[in-house]
Amino acid sequence: MEYVIYPSVLFLFSLLLTWVVRFYALKYSIIDNPNARSSHEMPTPRGGGLAIVLSFLLLLLASFVTDRISSSLFFALVISGGAVAGVGFVDDCISLSSKLRFAVHIFAALCGLYLLKAWEITLPGLSWAPGWVSIPILCFFLVWLLNLYNFMDGIDGIAGVETIFTALGMGGIICFTTGGTGWTVILVGLAASTAGFLVWNWPPAKIFMGDSASGFLGFTFGILMIASMKEFSIGPWPWLILMAVFLVDSSYTLLVRMLSGQKWYAAHRSHAYQNASRKYASHKKVTLAVVMINVFWLLPHAFLVMLFPDYSIPVTLVATSPLLALAVWLGAGYEH
Repeated sequence: MEYVIYPSVLFLFSLLLTWVVRFYALKYSIIDNPNARSSHEMPTPRGGGLAIVLSFLLLLLASFVTDRISSSLFFALVISGGAVAGVGFVDDCISLSSKLRFAVHIFAALCGLYLLKAWEITLPGLSWAPGWVSIPILCFFLVWLLNLYNFMDGIDGIAGVETIFTALGMGGIICFTTGGTGWTVILVGLAASTAGFLVWNWPPAKIFMGDSASGFLGFTFGILMIASMKEFSIGPWPWLILMAVFLVDSSYTLLVRMLSGQKWYAAHRSHAYQNASRKYASHKKVTLAVVMINVFWLLPHAFLVMLFPDYSIPVTLVATSPLLALAVWLGAGYEH
C-alpha cells in the first residue's frame, strides 16, 4: 500500500502547492522573461519546482522517522540538497551572482560527500588509489550534475519527464536487484512529487520549474548515486545510462562551445534539444521523443548493466553512442 498511498498524497500535495507558487509568482512578478538562453516566447511565472522540493523533503522526513533510510543519506539530502534548493529559489526571486551560487554549490557538494563518508567508496578504475582521491572527482561530478540539470531545463516538460523516468527506473532496478524497498519508496515518491508539478509544466507550460528545483534534482540524483554505490555496491553505470539524454547533450554542447572558441559560460540556446524544438517547432514533440528514447532504449540497457556488471562499460557505450550521434546531427553547440 505504501507504493500507492505515499505517491498519491505527494502527487496531490505537489499539484496543489504548484498552484499556490504560481499564484504567488504572478502576484509578485516572479516571471521568466525570454532571453538569449530561452526557448520560450511568452513571459511565464517560475519557481514552481519548489513544490517538488518541499514534497520530497516531507517524504524524506517520514522515511527517516520510520527508519527507511540511513541518517547519513537523510542529512546529505536535506542539508546539502536544501542549500542547493535555497540558493536556487533566492536566485529565482532576485538574481544572485554566479560566484555566490557556485560557492554554495561547492559547499553543498563537499558537505554531502562528508556526510556520506564518500572517501570509503571505491570508484571504478581507482581501486589502487587512496580514498580521498574520490572526493574532488565526486565533488566535480555533483556540481556539474546540478548545473547541467539547470541547463537542460529549457523547454516545457523535459526536466519533469527526465526526473520521473530516472526515479522510477532506478527505483525498479534497486527493488528487483537488491530488495531496497525503502529506497524504492523514496524514488517513487520523488517521481510522484514531480508528476504533480508536471501537470502545470506540460506543454504549453503554465509555470516553469526554476533553479530552486532543477539544481536540487540533479544534486539529489548525484547524492543517491553515490549513496547506492556505498550501500548496495551498485556502480554508477545504471544511473549514468538513465540520465544519458541530459548528460550527453549538456556535456557535448559544452565541449563544442569550448573548442570552437565561443563564450561557453555565456547564456545560449544551442543544446541539441533546443535546436530540435526549433527545428520541429514544438516543445511537446521533443519532450515526447525524450520519453520514447528513455523507455525503449535506455531503460533496457540500464537493466543490462545490472544483470551483466562485467560488461558495464561496453553496454554504457552502446546505450550512449546513438545519443551522441543525435547531438552531432542536431548541431549541438551551435544555434540553428
